[in-house]
Amino acid sequence: MDIAEKLNIRHPEDQNTRTPIVFTSDFFITQRIDNKVVYKVRSIKPSEQLNDKRTIEKLMIECSYWQEQNVNWGIVTEKDMPNTIVENINWIHNAYFLPEETDQNYLLDLYEFLKSWEGTVKTALNEFNHLYGLEKGTALHLFKHMLARKFIEFDITKKFKLTSSINSLTFKDEAVKERLII
Repeated sequence: MDIAEKLNIRHPEDQNTRTPIVFTSDFFITQRIDNKVVYKVRSIKPSEQLNDKRTIEKLMIECSYWQEQNVNWGIVTEKDMPNTIVENINWIHNAYFLPEETDQNYLLDLYEFLKSWEGTVKTALNEFNHLYGLEKGTALHLFKHMLARKFIEFDITKKFKLTSSINSLTFKDEAVKERLII
């Protein structure tokens, strides 16, 4: 709130309670460059929002904070990233979190099922839904969650197609062991 005051900008607050809203940044990046740890922060905004005065004010507060911390800060828009990467991220990002009622065992079962599958992703997901008696699309959502959480990786620079071979994927057993109960 001190930064907003110094910049003569109204700090964001909840409209009902008037409670100040805590700022967050989208990406905190840690890099090792020549045996030195370097931190960077990036805020992600659609380019059209950069014409909005209030958005710019909030970005100025965020930028000032990180400058005080001696951390490299910047803005990234969809114009800074190849369309294919943006499309792939948009395709998986809504599956980063699963509903609380999701049975974690399905994730493990699908992971192992996909690892042993020979054929396309789409065929495997349909077969998994059928074998487990799941609603159409359930395995797809679980699969997207595993991509978002990097349990399974793909070349994000190429448009992902469900008709791709399972062999085009990389299965990250260590990530699964660290983050899922096995």
